[in-house]
Amino acid sequence: MEEKDNKTRTGLGFYIPKRYVVCFMMFSGMLIMNCQRSCLSVAIVAMSSRTKHWDGIKWVSKPAEFRWNSEKKGMLLGAFFYGYLVLQIPGGSILGRFGGKKVLGTAVFISSILHIFLPLIVRFNEDLFFAARISQGLALGVALPTNLYIWGKWAPLKEKASLVSFSVAGLSAGMLTAYPISGLLCQYGFAGGWPSVFYVFGGLGLVWFSFWCLLVTNSPLEHPSIKSEELAIMDQIHTKEVKETIPWMKIFTNLPVWGVISANVAFDASYYTLLITMPLFLRDVHKFNVATTGIVAAMPWFFMTVMISVTGLLSDKFLKGLLSVGATRKLVYDAGVIGSGIFLIIAGYIESSESTVISLCIAVAFYGFAFSAYMVNPMDIAPRYSDTIIGVSNALATIPGFVGPAIVGIVTKHRKASEWIEVFYGLAFVGILGGFIFTVIGSGEGQEWAKYQTLPDIEQADEKANEEREDYKQIKQPEKE
Repeated sequence: MEEKDNKTRTGLGFYIPKRYVVCFMMFSGMLIMNCQRSCLSVAIVAMSSRTKHWDGIKWVSKPAEFRWNSEKKGMLLGAFFYGYLVLQIPGGSILGRFGGKKVLGTAVFISSILHIFLPLIVRFNEDLFFAARISQGLALGVALPTNLYIWGKWAPLKEKASLVSFSVAGLSAGMLTAYPISGLLCQYGFAGGWPSVFYVFGGLGLVWFSFWCLLVTNSPLEHPSIKSEELAIMDQIHTKEVKETIPWMKIFTNLPVWGVISANVAFDASYYTLLITMPLFLRDVHKFNVATTGIVAAMPWFFMTVMISVTGLLSDKFLKGLLSVGATRKLVYDAGVIGSGIFLIIAGYIESSESTVISLCIAVAFYGFAFSAYMVNPMDIAPRYSDTIIGVSNALATIPGFVGPAIVGIVTKHRKASEWIEVFYGLAFVGILGGFIFTVIGSGEGQEWAKYQTLPDIEQADEKANEEREDYKQIKQPEKE
């Protein structure tokens, strides 16, 4: 009878661990979020310059629909980050009240609806378009805090780095997806080209939202078909949301927390600026057309996506007796920022378009090292408040998201290669400085004030989990009736 029940709960006798389902949904959610965030970087080329569009019968030459200079484009590209900044810090409190499933699902739903209406909005009023992009950033500002919040409940200790790294690899996969598809849609898409970019990625967000509602729960204990064997490997069991005061003073006076913040700000200053402006660099300096720009600009992010996942797995291997947690995070981060800085500078000096793309691919691949290090570190030092810490950290790190493109717009107003070299030197310096600070004050040791209470052994954890799941079912039963 027990075997029959298991088969009923797992389909045709096949069981996919629910934490892997959550991981895939988090990965795809991050992917769609970054598609909606970054597709404008390619679409804006078609929106503001003369292009050719295939209408299904012949090529049609289309004049620039919007006459934006480099400063205006830099401002519009950075608009998303003005809103993205706002909910980073209060994100932890919002998550504690509503739960990760509802918060992230609502965020993607709102952003997707706005995304579908962006072509109509920008043609109606450019200032309203700017405000709509800010609103999208506002909605999606809870995404990264939600990621750590959910993994604080779902990730076993020995799989933490790999699960978190794979899920956030969706961000770089978003560029890998958004850039080539945006370029192709601008040149071959429906609705006249560039508007189809917003319709497609907005629609994908609504499809994702439907699956998210069906497949994901806030914690393992709430999942209706999770196996007890999977519950037993969880290192902490969370049955209730405990409302408690966040220890802001301890957070802001803790050096390891500031190590995370320094690493995050330095990384995002380089990452966001390159993410947003790379298509402009390829168009201005190497004269790629809009479709080619989208495809070529996507290539580096493929390597970053791969390296984030690989580095997460390697980090988990290192932690099995080779290096301490802190040493692993610092080694991986420093390798990332130094390697990316070197190859960004090289990319600025190379005249060959092919060699430039190769150098950019290597530079962005190194981003994967740094990203997988600092993103996991809040769960090392303060698992109980990791979502709050990454919210504070990412709030400050979001500032370069709108400052960086604006500065690039000013520096590169003549669209010369020498101007872009200055940009790449600046990005390399900021990244390496962040690595130095992280190495000096960062840590991998859990802070006593921020640890979860854990049960001493797996058998006791399994027993408690099963008891509390039954209690949870009994509490929820009257609601179903």
